[in-house]
Amino acid sequence: MAEKPTGPELILGPAGDYYFFKAEILERITRTSPLEYDFIYFLPVKRAVRYFKEQLIAASPRRILPDPPIFTFYDFMTAFYRQIPGARKIISAPMRLFLVEEVLKAQADQLRFFSEHSAQRRGLVKKVEATLQELREYGYSSAELLEAVEQGDSRYHDFALLIDRFEAILGDRLIDEAGAIQQCLARLTPQFWQEHFPGVETIYLNGYGLYSRPMLEFIARIKEVCRIRIKLDYLPDRPEGVFEHIRPAYQALIKLKPEVSYSR
Repeated sequence: MAEKPTGPELILGPAGDYYFFKAEILERITRTSPLEYDFIYFLPVKRAVRYFKEQLIAASPRRILPDPPIFTFYDFMTAFYRQIPGARKIISAPMRLFLVEEVLKAQADQLRFFSEHSAQRRGLVKKVEATLQELREYGYSSAELLEAVEQGDSRYHDFALLIDRFEAILGDRLIDEAGAIQQCLARLTPQFWQEHFPGVETIYLNGYGLYSRPMLEFIARIKEVCRIRIKLDYLPDRPEGVFEHIRPAYQALIKLKPEVSYSR
């Protein structure tokens, strides 16, 4: 029986093979049942996911594999959400943009920072939608944003208003990606994870230069029941220059108290 993990493993080093864990994953595939996988691999973009799946199939003995568990983090979380009993229908990105535009129009007379003409500016609507999505993804409620209004920034007032109206439109039948991820995280306990993914021994992540709040919370919630191996293209003794933009990710991951090692 494998030892119970005590925390994530953080491998630091310069950028190398984009699919850093390829050899280890191939070894897992060859020694386990072809109908079951004991790992999940997170990559930053869908293109990388598709390409790595093709590589695994090409490298398999018979060039045939059940769909390998390779995902972007957000695609995995939305797929995970759909498995939860009572899951709502997740709206598409275009529908989310449309709804934000409608909310801006409907609430125009109550906005302080944005104007009644904001909904007519397509570029601004997209920026508002992206910010709204990020706030919801990070779990901020309208009440939390209203607390910040006292600091004199009217944007908080407007986004609190927009979040309330947006959630009212979604109702009890619809949800957006950010809401789905928050619903998953709210339920994600070690027991809940083991009930849904009892055969998963290891989660791999690499290629990420940014670890969002949901990603960090996900790691923190299951780090003691599932081995988590992270490769970060970063060298702490060279924090400036080429590695500078990775420093926030390094600092956030270090707070999870990982076992740190270095790649060659």
